[in-house]
Amino acid sequence: MAGHREPEYRVHHAPAPAHRRRRRSGASLPRTAGAGHVRLLALHHPQRAHVALAEGRTDRRVRALVPRRAGAPARVGAVPPPARPRAAVDRGRPGRAHLHPGHLLLGGARTDLQPQHDRAGRRARPLFVPRRSQRARARAEGRVMANICVIREWYFPDDTRVSREVEALVRAGHEVDLICATRPGQPRFEQSGGLRIFRIPITRRRSGLARYLAENVLFQLAATALAGLLHLRRRYALVQVHSLPDWLAFAAIVPRLLGARVLLDLHECMPEYLTTRYKRPERAWSVRLMSFLEQASIRFASAVITCTDQMRERFVERGAPAEKISVVLNSFDEDRFDPARYASPRSRGEDFTLVCHGTVDENFGIDIVIRAVASLRDEIPGLRLRVYGEGTQRLALEELTAALGLGDRVWFSRGFLPVEELLPAIAAADAGVVAVRRDAFRDLTHCNKMYDLIALRKPVIISRTRAVEAYFADGCFRMFESENVADLAQAIRELYADPDLCTRLVARASEVSEPYRWPYQKKGYLAVVARLVAGPGAPDRRYALAAERAADR
Repeated sequence: MAGHREPEYRVHHAPAPAHRRRRRSGASLPRTAGAGHVRLLALHHPQRAHVALAEGRTDRRVRALVPRRAGAPARVGAVPPPARPRAAVDRGRPGRAHLHPGHLLLGGARTDLQPQHDRAGRRARPLFVPRRSQRARARAEGRVMANICVIREWYFPDDTRVSREVEALVRAGHEVDLICATRPGQPRFEQSGGLRIFRIPITRRRSGLARYLAENVLFQLAATALAGLLHLRRRYALVQVHSLPDWLAFAAIVPRLLGARVLLDLHECMPEYLTTRYKRPERAWSVRLMSFLEQASIRFASAVITCTDQMRERFVERGAPAEKISVVLNSFDEDRFDPARYASPRSRGEDFTLVCHGTVDENFGIDIVIRAVASLRDEIPGLRLRVYGEGTQRLALEELTAALGLGDRVWFSRGFLPVEELLPAIAAADAGVVAVRRDAFRDLTHCNKMYDLIALRKPVIISRTRAVEAYFADGCFRMFESENVADLAQAIRELYADPDLCTRLVARASEVSEPYRWPYQKKGYLAVVARLVAGPGAPDRRYALAAERAADR
């Protein structure tokens, strides 16, 4: 029965004569301790209790820990004050000069219920340091530790931004739980090191607006319930939610109410996304509703990060506080996108291969690239286009290719390729094309494909948009006017005819994109996380230093 005994809590008054000969050791209480403090000793088997020494109060909150008894309830009890004044307790003890008011006794009379191996040591021991203080000390030393939940309504690790940030969190020492959708064939649960993946059995499909909203609502309900249940066990310090949709931030409602901070990562501008993808007018009720939900989500979150300064400006124009929003660019992962790992294209002679990769959607303008290739078939006999990806426009593009007689010039992969196969294919091409259709949405965002091509040191032919022009000066890319087949064909012609131009474009793009690289963006991201984990009132220097040390790992 000794293994199941309850903890023993004793208030020390003057020791009985039989025990005065026992040697006791002391540990100093904080300087703020006064004569009114109670001397409290909490010993039990085999762990020490969490004792809250609240100044000036006799109510103490003690968590009773019985060996291997999970979920033991907290106990609140009143600890009686000493029966006599403190001076009277310590008066007249020969050989007790090392004891004085303001010391906590760690030794004392033994009982039959206290096993020998659980008795206090013979030397002074520091008081218990709460877990929160331990984490604060770890932050000061650059070891930021916290339980973090990440929610994304898409597949993992398909989303480059999510996988990159999750990896940064794990490397920084955090424990990360990821809630995401399930691709067919993926396990519902995975664990690797400090990352646990919980996949909700909802498969996403790119289709009409009604199905899109239904999938969002179902995932929202499931993610809210799962995040709440996990928080009760893990006690997250931070919940990071990735859009779309913006209102997915409210899946963190239970952790938020229980003290967790919420970081909202806005990948897109939802109202502009709705108007361009689903052809809704700007004054439509659905677009106005998205604007309202966007601002409500920003107000609900503790902090917000987004992808470009143009997106941040748009959020602020609609009423969001500017100081709440930081920018973390969609840069590339240099550990994975390393051109030195892949073979460069052989001496091309008459051949010239273009590559398009990613989602095969109308907004990405692959049909424009196919028409430009058709216009150059006689001028550049070795011109080829390889399309890697999947999407709603795939069948229509295959039909267009057949109608233009380009079956031997244009090739489509069978769905998305694993990254291990995709990167060598991109590296073998001569140039990459990003032919997005310019609209209100694309004027605010960057396309990840652009950063992939920069990382693999490929010359980029890209549509001219406001966000691209703001970040990349002339000479980085060969830009063309969106949806202009003739202008795109001219850009392809120039790169084919002038290999030195390709070299200059690659060098200039690499130079300008240096501060956009992930090692620099990661520092800013981890600084935001460290500030939120530290809580309000933490010194900026401390969490900034912690983030820098974590980013160097």
